[in-house]
Amino acid sequence: MKVLEPDLKAPVISEQKNFKIVALSDFHIGGAYGYLPKGCLDRRGKEIMQDEHQEIKEKNLIDALKKIGKVDLLILLGDMVEGQMKKSGGLDVLDVNMDLQIQWASDNALSPIVKILEPDIVIGCTGSEYHVGCHNDLLVTERLNNLFPEIKMFHGYPIAKFILGDKYWNLTHNGSIGGVSKVGALDRQWKKTYLNHYSMGIKAPDVYGFGHIHKAQVPVQLENGPNPVYSFIVPCQKRPDPFCNGRGEVFWDCGFLYMEQTGTELWGRPISTYKAWEMKQ
Repeated sequence: MKVLEPDLKAPVISEQKNFKIVALSDFHIGGAYGYLPKGCLDRRGKEIMQDEHQEIKEKNLIDALKKIGKVDLLILLGDMVEGQMKKSGGLDVLDVNMDLQIQWASDNALSPIVKILEPDIVIGCTGSEYHVGCHNDLLVTERLNNLFPEIKMFHGYPIAKFILGDKYWNLTHNGSIGGVSKVGALDRQWKKTYLNHYSMGIKAPDVYGFGHIHKAQVPVQLENGPNPVYSFIVPCQKRPDPFCNGRGEVFWDCGFLYMEQTGTELWGRPISTYKAWEMKQ
């Protein structure tokens, strides 16, 4: 596995022109409201039973990914584990042992996904500090690489910048993309990044990917030209928790993004794998 450091020149990951891509984010494995696959053992060696929501989420995600089949690139956009959640004093955490959470994420959750998608490349990204600290997402990618040494794996610490065919990608778990309008927030974030790069006399990325806010946004074209600029948001695999409900949010988008890059063009669609509001009816 190679660590992608933000202060170094973006490496060329692949020179092919066309890519099929699946992007996943915010599994929050180890949290009571997060994704929990079958077979996760606690420190006593006993299996942690799925609740109804977790069982449905796993089945729906696996079934949907089987319909996608083989891809060229799998993106993991951070917060793959819940962490110790010091911000909430460890509330709603199934086990604060990070070694266990990392094992559940790589062995139980992501390993079956990798076997289904058979990606040539996997690129991870570091999530929120209060969830994954500095290294836990990186350790998930590293452990996954040990399980699949034949796959090229990279991890952005804290962000991932790389060249994929004709596009310059920038993956950041937590950008300034809040507010009423997702597209408006993505546009502001791109313009800010572009101006920062322009002031330093270096080329700015033309694909921007985010996670964190548990919402989905297909790749939206922010700039025309011979090499258009796109930005997207990857949905989560965590059902609404008391924090979500306390903010007055009805639901979070649960699923993944399927995308295709053809030359300089990028398009995609969100695949929904769980609808919390339907479960309440």
